[in-house]
Amino acid sequence: MTSNTTGWGKNTQPHSRGHLDHIERELGLGVANTVHRPDGLAYQARREGDHPVPSVAELAARIDGALNNLNNLWLVADELQSQFLEVQDVVNGFLKHGAPPPPEVTVFTVKQACTHLGVSRTTLTRLRKQGLPCFTLGEGTAARPRFRRDELDAWIAKHQPRRTIGGQR
Repeated sequence: MTSNTTGWGKNTQPHSRGHLDHIERELGLGVANTVHRPDGLAYQARREGDHPVPSVAELAARIDGALNNLNNLWLVADELQSQFLEVQDVVNGFLKHGAPPPPEVTVFTVKQACTHLGVSRTTLTRLRKQGLPCFTLGEGTAARPRFRRDELDAWIAKHQPRRTIGGQR
C-alpha cells in the first residue's frame, strides 16, 4: 500500500519541500525559481511560458506609477468639475434672465433681406433693378445675391417716399 501524499486520510504526515515540488509539477504549477535579468532586477519565474512574478522593486514602481496616474485623473476630474460649474452658471443665468439675443446678422440672403425690409421677393428684385446695393457670391448661374444690412437701411432711408398728412407729397 502506498502512502497518502496529499495529506488527507490516515497518513497525515507533514510533507517535505521535495514532495510539494513533485505535487506542483504534477498539477502543472511548476516550481518557483528566482531568476536574475540582465538589468539586475530579479523576479520569480514559475515555469517557461508563465508570466514572471515581479520583484518588490518592480511592484513598488508599478504602484508609484498607478498612484501618479490616479493623481492625474483627480486633476482632470477637478478641471472638468470646474468647467461644468461654469457652464451650469451660464445655463442658470439663461433660465433666470432669458437667453441673450442672437448675434446681429450684417449680411442677408434674399429671404432675409425680404424679411428685414418687409417686401416680397418680386419687390426686392424690382428694387435691385432700381439700384438697391447688393453683391454676389459665386459666378454665373451659381451667383447668389447678398445684401449688407447697413447699405440696405441707408438706401431705403434715402429712397423711401416721404408721406405727409392727408396723403399729399
